[in-house]
Amino acid sequence: MKGLVLAVVALLGCDRVFNLEGRQEIDAAVAIDASIGTVASMTAPGSVYVDETVAITASLQGPPGSTVDCSFSATAGGFAAQDILVVFDDTGAGMAIASYTAPATPGTVTVQAVLGGSMQRVTVTVRDFGSLGNDTNLGGTSVGLNEGFLLGTQVVVPNPFKAVRLGVWMDGNIAGLRGRIGLYRANNSLLFETGLVTLVENRNVFPISPQTIPAGTYRVIVAFNENARVFSMSGGSGEGYVSSAVYNVDQPLPPQLVLGTAQATKYALFLVGM
Repeated sequence: MKGLVLAVVALLGCDRVFNLEGRQEIDAAVAIDASIGTVASMTAPGSVYVDETVAITASLQGPPGSTVDCSFSATAGGFAAQDILVVFDDTGAGMAIASYTAPATPGTVTVQAVLGGSMQRVTVTVRDFGSLGNDTNLGGTSVGLNEGFLLGTQVVVPNPFKAVRLGVWMDGNIAGLRGRIGLYRANNSLLFETGLVTLVENRNVFPISPQTIPAGTYRVIVAFNENARVFSMSGGSGEGYVSSAVYNVDQPLPPQLVLGTAQATKYALFLVGM
């Protein structure tokens, strides 16, 4: 009789019920979870980088051989699939693994896994990437670059570095301004580029296929489809570079740089990664 009352009340959606004699308070959600399964624990990286994709794991317990959906959610960022199908093994153990992508903004995110009324939560710290080069407007002074010329600045990488983005600081907003940013090795050969991108005023960052580069000296190079201005600063012992030849921005960056005279100028070009 007691079991029948509990089942009826659970179907009615009540949160908590009492047995007939009123001596014991029973959580109805727990009674439901016992027949479906529970989230026993949850595992996630303590910290991730912005836009990074990682695995979030929930360990489940439930009736052997049964199939359930474990649902994932987060206060920021998102999952490739929120509901993960799990089949419990002969011991009643199951595991749900979800692919989570962190948001583009640093901060703290709460991630949770839910199975019926059972839930586990973890907190993940989202960190920003670091940058190498001149990730600043360099005091607000800028230099004009004519359409199609290559402008570059030297970047020293002190340790192996996983590059994920390239960037430039622009002075002024030119409607329809497009360009390409690339990274060149010390031997002036192209390592990778952004492809054709649209640029706006101030800080611009664009993704590349993540690649770990060894310590060394590199050049970040940019070119535009029309005249534009890039923030700059005098000084830098030959860090700057401007090509003497005009380049077609609609085409990929040249595989090999032909260097002109080095300039004692820093340009607001940079490499982003970890």
